[in-house]
Amino acid sequence: MNPKHELAERPDFNVYVSGMNATVRMKWNDIEKYIIPGKIVDVGCGTGELTKIIAKKFLDSQVIGIDISDYFVQLSRKNTKDLGNVEIQQCDIVFKEFEPETITTKIFSSVIHELVSYKGYNKEIPKKVIRGSFRELKPGGRIIIRDGVSPGDYEIYIWFNDKNGINELDHKKNIKLNFKDLSTEARFIRFCLQFKGKEWDYRPVRINNKKLYVLDAHFAHEFMSKKEYVENWDVEALEEFGIFTIEEYKQTLENADFDIVEIKTYKNPWIVKNWYENKLKLYRYENNKLNELDYFPTNIIIIAEKPKETN
Repeated sequence: MNPKHELAERPDFNVYVSGMNATVRMKWNDIEKYIIPGKIVDVGCGTGELTKIIAKKFLDSQVIGIDISDYFVQLSRKNTKDLGNVEIQQCDIVFKEFEPETITTKIFSSVIHELVSYKGYNKEIPKKVIRGSFRELKPGGRIIIRDGVSPGDYEIYIWFNDKNGINELDHKKNIKLNFKDLSTEARFIRFCLQFKGKEWDYRPVRINNKKLYVLDAHFAHEFMSKKEYVENWDVEALEEFGIFTIEEYKQTLENADFDIVEIKTYKNPWIVKNWYENKLKLYRYENNKLNELDYFPTNIIIIAEKPKETN
């Protein structure tokens, strides 16, 4: 991908700017205590707001923000122009290489899934980038990943609200309606028509007079993670958010010779309240009984370290 090419044909960058800036404090709180001062790289710096916070906190560190987008590079430069310890570079992280053993902390915040989504859904791409990061880090340096996480592949049952919007389930009619006007159930139908640019199978069933859909947990999580992005839906439908499971993340990092410092998942309470509650429920069907499940984690935070040199 050419560095001057946007990640996608995004019709309204203001939507992405507001979304990024709304979550920047949460991102900072998630990663602050794990950052090692020195040479800090913020991959996919976007608006530059997180880069700016890092640079103000670590005034004696060199902070480099990198992004592929013309728009966000210019915005990041504008937002960090008064900080002498910040440099914003435009590049494709897949091909960008820093000098070996020069970086103390490399941060990937909501980046790993985009490396896959806009590179042909190839999971080898982030693995390559992670291996390259190991070479670039000083001994004792850290990689910090904050992103989505897949629940894995297993069968679940899911109920959708069909009363909170237009409940058009006919494919030909559904695709012509505005996504934001659809019920949760109808949004799921649209998702099945558009996710990753192709049409997906699903199976409706009725149990105890309750209409449910039977599907893979990973597929359900993907819908849940993006169903409220109504403004730029056609672009969001192309992204796969939960690229790896916890174990796959762990294996990827260990295969690159990293030591795992910490892995944790959590459910964003705002998302649970505003995106999930009263809109959908998850179930397992066992022994002729529906058992309600907890919602999937919304985020994963991983801190991994390059082993320190030993005498």
